[in-house]
Order: sequence, then C-alpha cells, then structure tokens
Amino acid sequence: MTLCKDLCDRRTSDLMTNDILTTTAGTTLEAAARSMFEGNVHALFILPDEPGDAIGIVSRKDIVQVLVHEGEAALADMLVDDVMVKPVITVPHRMRVRDALRLMRMTGVRRTPVMRGDEVIGVFSYSDVIRALVSP
Repeated sequence: MTLCKDLCDRRTSDLMTNDILTTTAGTTLEAAARSMFEGNVHALFILPDEPGDAIGIVSRKDIVQVLVHEGEAALADMLVDDVMVKPVITVPHRMRVRDALRLMRMTGVRRTPVMRGDEVIGVFSYSDVIRALVSP
C-alpha cells in the first residue's frame, strides 16, 4: 500500500488535534483575536448553549474582514455572535480521512470539528493531514 492510501483509509480521530480552543458568542472580536494569537490557532469554535444546537466558528479571516470594513474600533464593540459562521460542517470521529477531505473540499472549509455523538472531541484540518504525511 502507498502512504497516501494508508493515510486516507485512517479515521479522522486518528489525525485530529485533540486540543481545541473555544469561546462564547458574547466574546468581543478583540478578545477572540487575542485568544487565537495566544493559542496559535486560526479559528475558535463556539460550542452550543444547549445539546443539539449548532456549533459556530470564527476565524482570523472573519476578524480581518471586520477590521478592513469597519475599522479597528469595531473589534472592541462587535461580538463573535455578529460574525461567526453557524452551523459548522462537522465530521464523525469514525469517518475516513478520504471522505472527510472530500467533504471539506466540497464545502470549502479548512477545519472541522470531530464529533462523537453530540460531543466535540477534536478538530480535523488540512494541517493534520500534512503533519501525518511528514511525520515519521
């Protein structure tokens, strides 16, 4: 078997990042940007208030767009809830990497929460795939 075939047949939970950074919908964009910088992540997930509610995401790109269109002062006033994308495309922890990558390509997302039932257990991203390709 080739490396790519072996990798693509693995599960998303095999490659995912276990540590995810979350925030609340009421967080200011300024605080969210600080959390992303300090955590060295490209996005924060907004977990639902109630089981079964949709998960949201706010990315660096979302914050930069506000900065460009609204100005720096808006970051202290606007909330994550104002710009987050919701619902977020999610993948089950047992989904094969190949299928997750196809879904991500079709929907245009770069990272997606990995779910076990209603619980977020990690994040699967293109970076995880690259890390798996180059890791011994």
